[in-house]
Amino acid sequence: MKHIKLFLALALIAALLCACGGNAKAEELVGTWQMTAQDSADEATYLMDYMDLYDEERALVDVNSLNYVLVAEFTADGNYSFTYDAEANKACVSEFYHGVMDALYEGRATLSELYETDLEAMSREEFNKFYAEDVYGMESYDALLEELAATAYDYSVLGEPVETGTYKVVGFTIMCTVTGETEAEGIGFKLDGDTLTLTYTDGEEVYSRVK
Repeated sequence: MKHIKLFLALALIAALLCACGGNAKAEELVGTWQMTAQDSADEATYLMDYMDLYDEERALVDVNSLNYVLVAEFTADGNYSFTYDAEANKACVSEFYHGVMDALYEGRATLSELYETDLEAMSREEFNKFYAEDVYGMESYDALLEELAATAYDYSVLGEPVETGTYKVVGFTIMCTVTGETEAEGIGFKLDGDTLTLTYTDGEEVYSRVK
C-alpha cells in the first residue's frame, strides 16, 4: 500500500510539473512568428510558365531558388492562425525573377541561336535591355521585373489565412483544433529564445519571432 501511495504522489507531482511547464511554454509561444522556406519546384515552374520561357531558357533556371514566407500567430486567448505574408512573398517572387534573369545571362551563349542574336557579345545592361524591350515589349528591365512580380499571383488571396483555429499547450505539444472541426491534432514544438521549431510527421518548420 505504501508503494501505491508513493507512486500516486510521484504521478501527481509529475502532472503538476507538466502543467506548469505547459503554462510557461504557452506564455512563451504567444506572439507572431515568421518562417522563410524553399517553395516547391511546381511553384517555380508556374512562375516560369507565367514568364513564357522556352525550354532552352528553363533548363538554365534553378527550380529550387524560389522561397515563400509563412506567418504563424498564437494569441493569449488560445487562438492561432497561419497566413502567407503577401508583401514578403511578392518580394520573394521578385527575387526569383531576378535570379531567372541572372541565369539567362550566365547561359546567354546557348540562347544566341534561339533568338538569332549574338547575346554573348552583350553586356549585362545590353542583355537586360534586349529582354525587356525586344523579347517582352517593356519600356525597361526594371519595369519588366516589377510587372512580373506584381501580377504573377493574386496577392490579396495569398494574404488570406491558410489555417485558423484554437490551441492549448500540453507539455511540448500544441494541440490545435482547426476552425470548423472538433478533433484536435498535436504539433510538437521547441522554443529556443526567439526561434520556434514546429515538428510534424513529415518534417519540421523553423520560425523566428517577429518583434
